[in-house]
Amino acid sequence: MATLEAHRKPPSKQLLFAKKHSPEAVAKATALALVKRDPISIVKRIFRRQKFRKWMTDWTNAIERDRLRPEDLLPALHIGWRLICTILFFGALQDVPVSFKAHLNRDYNAFGWTSYGNRMFIELDPKAERRREGMGVAETIVYTLIHEGCHAFLVNFSCYCEFCGFEACRDRKPFEIGGGHGIAWQILTMAVEDSAGRCLGVKVDLQRRKDAVNDLRVRDDALYLNFEWVRRKFFA
Repeated sequence: MATLEAHRKPPSKQLLFAKKHSPEAVAKATALALVKRDPISIVKRIFRRQKFRKWMTDWTNAIERDRLRPEDLLPALHIGWRLICTILFFGALQDVPVSFKAHLNRDYNAFGWTSYGNRMFIELDPKAERRREGMGVAETIVYTLIHEGCHAFLVNFSCYCEFCGFEACRDRKPFEIGGGHGIAWQILTMAVEDSAGRCLGVKVDLQRRKDAVNDLRVRDDALYLNFEWVRRKFFA
């Protein structure tokens, strides 16, 4: 799991595997590793932050100034994904392909999605016509990529409760299905947002509250989330 630039000790694969039937436990173990004090030198931390900011500036210019076509943006997107994986996901998602899919936002009301099928991949809307609130297209695509990375991390290292026959997973099923923005995802994304601020030098908004509310709107199962408890715990 560790990579050349890994700067925190990540949760071991053995630890995550042992907790794979509990997405919450996986999220908590990962969050703990993310918030632990960063042991790298100040110089390396500044260098890494500058590297990401330069990439973000070039990325924004390519989209909003140069108006490059999606196919011409893919190499830059892949560079950004490698940086994000290394800094926020311990290099554990480097093998997850990322690509564009036109009209996701128009046709499916989504800026991106993560496939959980025979192989895992992430697809993003290259135009993001409506954008996320308060963000430009460039920011929307990058923050959606981090958002989807959180989904991919949990699916990769924990059980997808909706399909598991294990008793404990059946008990947890109401908390994690829907759009996948349940308690485990909330725990992980809180830590990722905080880590992004410290390590990337940007305030990342992964739309945690909005997506949890949207999940609730399309579900009749009252057990899905005790929303008042979640609201107080995660959004107070």
